[in-house]
Amino acid sequence: MSGGEDVLHAPDGELLTHGRRVTHRAARPWLRRDDALVGVWPCDSLVEWVPAADRPAFAAQERRAEGRDCNVAGDVLLFRLADGRPVVVVQGPPC
Repeated sequence: MSGGEDVLHAPDGELLTHGRRVTHRAARPWLRRDDALVGVWPCDSLVEWVPAADRPAFAAQERRAEGRDCNVAGDVLLFRLADGRPVVVVQGPPC
């Protein structure tokens, strides 16, 4: 993320910095990780975190979205928490 973009926080309030933008396809392995936090970032809103029980359905939905990224660089942001856990944030449709 660069200057001028919104600031994102993990569920515990930790600031998410140094995000890396990837495509839905490239994010697939991260979505499967049990230790990853997964969220959806709707336009101009807070990140909506996906509960662990809903992750398989969410991952299947994202699998169907592969190749339909609105941003050629990808619609998924990858972060890493201070404790090393990955964070996957899928951006919603453009405003």
